[in-house]
Amino acid sequence: RGSECYFYKCYELSATIPGPNLDVSVYDWNRIGRDELIGKTTVDLTNRWFNNQWRYAHTTKPVERRCLYHPAVGSPQGKLEMWVDIIEKTDAKKFPPHYISPPPPQKFQLRIVIWKTRKLPSMDPITGLNDLFIRVDLESAKHSDSKETDTHWRSKKGVGNFNYRMIFEVVFDPAHAENVRLKISAWDRDIVSANDAIGEI
Repeated sequence: RGSECYFYKCYELSATIPGPNLDVSVYDWNRIGRDELIGKTTVDLTNRWFNNQWRYAHTTKPVERRCLYHPAVGSPQGKLEMWVDIIEKTDAKKFPPHYISPPPPQKFQLRIVIWKTRKLPSMDPITGLNDLFIRVDLESAKHSDSKETDTHWRSKKGVGNFNYRMIFEVVFDPAHAENVRLKISAWDRDIVSANDAIGEI
């Protein structure tokens, strides 16, 4: 399953050039047992340092999107967004590291208007009618919220008129970004038994 993670970390390392390459590895952390390697990327520091085009091209080095490789898999296992800067030890104090931090969480208001429906199938084969209502679910791994319209009783031919407004309060935190799913579903309300699902998007 694909995932997107944000770390906002800056590391300072001492190195000798010519010398070893820089390996950056991404792991799947396990509470019990060993962490599992997802993939790694290798940066040839010596090649970069002696490459004048890279060394002097930018005052601030560009962000790289590097493929992650696992030794047991031939294809890339995702990408890592990062950048690497190399500074001589005598100049390091003149250029303090650029510590990055996530932007603060932002509050948003999601507004949805359920106007009308048409051509919805009837869930009652005898009367050919629906007691129609619409449900909206905002779902994520850590939070969920649901709202329903009022009921359009004895709806004919799948036509329902609502003009119903819903408001969801949403907080987006870039440091802990997660996928949020908006689901809109139509239902036939039953008083005695469970409601019948008509369909969803």
